Amino acid sequence: MKNNADAVAEIKMAFIPLNVSGNELYIVGAVPVVGRTFYTLHLIEENSLKYGNKKCLVYFVGYSKQKIIRDSSFGKLLDSSENVNMQRVNFRRGKQIIRDIKHEVSKNKPDYIVVDGFEKLFGHEEKEDLPKEVDTTLSELRTFCDKKNIPIILTTRILLSAEKTTTARPLLCDFGSKVLEINAKHVLSLSSPFYHIDDYNIEGEDMRNTMVLYKLKTEALSLVSEPTQFIIDKGTGQFYSKK
Repeated sequence: MKNNADAVAEIKMAFIPLNVSGNELYIVGAVPVVGRTFYTLHLIEENSLKYGNKKCLVYFVGYSKQKIIRDSSFGKLLDSSENVNMQRVNFRRGKQIIRDIKHEVSKNKPDYIVVDGFEKLFGHEEKEDLPKEVDTTLSELRTFCDKKNIPIILTTRILLSAEKTTTARPLLCDFGSKVLEINAKHVLSLSSPFYHIDDYNIEGEDMRNTMVLYKLKTEALSLVSEPTQFIIDKGTGQFYSKK
């Protein structure tokens, strides 16, 4: 397999000032219906479509390829691009995805891997704790990152209990998996103030399309307090920097 060390150093996490590099596992968590699949599409757009030429292996768990293409504002480009290899994986197939990733990496040699909706592989949407199979899968992905020197970015749902909190800032414990926290180099969380306040904040600012990306864990295991805010057009799925 080719050495990806130089190529992957240029992969960008959307709206976060860091470069994704080889043998690293990244987690982006969110409460339901926040827009994490839109975020995944934006990440791919930035790195493999309009603004980059890195090869991506991506799994949209629970979504058909046709739906992703239809709902994306750049669906035709996504469908025709040689840089994006979209694979569909069914719900509750945690063990299968490891085998499939190994096969596709050996066959197509992508620069990075994205799994959108990781928790759907295990029926997490019906539970408030992550089963042991999730922890095992995460450990295997961590090992695979090291062996192949290729980054993997997972988006996942945080615990249902986190939706009941009064603050928009999630915590590491909201993910419900210590193995996840140990294995991931960076843990981030996508949130929306709209879920915790009225449509407008106390300054009269419209918060309905405002998104916030938090760094919950960095490489140095320190907490990062400054979040990144941006706007999402939920009609088109386009992201914009918040001025």
